[in-house]
Amino acid sequence: MQPIIPAPSPSGPWRVLILDRDPADPKWILATIATPDEIRPARPDATVDEMTAAWVASAAGLFRPALTPLPGALAWRARRYRTIEIQAGDHTITAADPLAADLSEALDRIHRHTDAH
Repeated sequence: MQPIIPAPSPSGPWRVLILDRDPADPKWILATIATPDEIRPARPDATVDEMTAAWVASAAGLFRPALTPLPGALAWRARRYRTIEIQAGDHTITAADPLAADLSEALDRIHRHTDAH
């Protein structure tokens, strides 16, 4: 089975922005996916079965992880659109496109909210 999206590159991890729309406690969650082992193919209608729970337990180093569903959660992959690395002697220069305007605005709102608390 081919992955739907490419695995994290050797140059860095993925960052995932998740909106937990729980009416009692809505929040933004920023998660890091560091290695390809932290990604597993799924179907759009997938549920947490024994195999998935075992994978989470192994990857998280937990004996019996408590998996709480986030009803109506939304997630976005936060990444730069393109990164170019240029080797100049002993130095590596990295050039990257700026973040998309909507993602940059969302992150600004998160930082303003966090700073206010």
